[in-house]
Amino acid sequence: HHQKRHLHFTQRHQWIRPLCEEGIETHPGPSFVSRNVDGLNGAGEFERALYAMNNEHARNPTTAFLLQEHNLNPVRDAYYTRQAATRYKILWIAKYKPRTSTQRRGHGTAIAIPYDAIEIRPGETIHTAIARIKRSAQGTKDGRVTSIRLFVEGTALRVTTAYAPVNGSLRADFFTKSLSPYVTDRTVLSLDANCVPDPILDTSRTATSPYDNRGASELASVTAKLVDIARLSLGRDEFYTNHTPTQIGHCKTRIDQLYVPHLNGLIWTHGTLPSFLPPPNPAFGHITITAKLTVATGIRGRDLNFINEKIYSSPDFALLVFVMIRTYSAELYLPNPDPAKIWTELKTQLKKMSLAETRTTKLADTAEASRLKTNIRTLRLSLDAGMDPD
Repeated sequence: HHQKRHLHFTQRHQWIRPLCEEGIETHPGPSFVSRNVDGLNGAGEFERALYAMNNEHARNPTTAFLLQEHNLNPVRDAYYTRQAATRYKILWIAKYKPRTSTQRRGHGTAIAIPYDAIEIRPGETIHTAIARIKRSAQGTKDGRVTSIRLFVEGTALRVTTAYAPVNGSLRADFFTKSLSPYVTDRTVLSLDANCVPDPILDTSRTATSPYDNRGASELASVTAKLVDIARLSLGRDEFYTNHTPTQIGHCKTRIDQLYVPHLNGLIWTHGTLPSFLPPPNPAFGHITITAKLTVATGIRGRDLNFINEKIYSSPDFALLVFVMIRTYSAELYLPNPDPAKIWTELKTQLKKMSLAETRTTKLADTAEASRLKTNIRTLRLSLDAGMDPD
């Protein structure tokens, strides 16, 4: 049994670049909510989940709810889709176990998207946007993977939710063969992996037997180009998403994970959501995890205006500057002069003249450079042809 080392490099100890001081404003962007719902097939459970999603979206705008292990009956997909759409304006896209399967638990994944969270592209209506997302829907025949394509803050992303096998002997093949086709470097991936990235850091168990973490290395390969948002935010702090009682005590693990892409101008924040579908016993079961975007907006900065100091070596330009200074200085001898105003206007005029002269010099330099390049090209052609360059 390994002893944990508690190294606290957490987000609260990190320096956060003050974007506002640089003229860049940030505003809360969309969030993704991930949860192993541990079955929605009980009486009223599906409707309860829709109600919870609608309420959460009203409180905190949510791009998509990413669900695992819904255990729903594939025969009733049309009913689920209709209920979500007509009662709550939510797009329900799900994958189910095969219709011939007799498995009662441990199957099914889904993505639920509020209509008003859907980004509508130029020329689209909400109806054509919904049709576009439906056409993009893919997944595995066993229902363990559901994947769609979305636009998030104008960026095309793949959004994938997955439920890995509990049986450790099946996980490696699941990650490399079933999941990997639905994961790119521009994917938001939510999954109950049934294994953890680091058994020492991501488990707390009373058992002394080795933890069955088969498949973890394969999952790490599949997600190599993505960011484990919990670890990015928490450093090496303890964080568990599933609490299970055992015969000799407890088993706490971080089998529920959210991976996000690197996106320019977007800052990901990890969080939890205890109020969303709380389990009957809060001490056990899965918790809800979230990834929220903070979007940097504003006008991008420009390079500083450059003044070439060589312009002041030009006698002609120096004379113009001298005349300009004498003109402004003469105002000091007028009745009731305002020296501060005169000084400010003089500096402004000098800046304008200097920038204009710099541009003129640059154009002259560019023309001269072009002439020299033409001469060099002519000489090179003459040498290549065996001619005397003279």
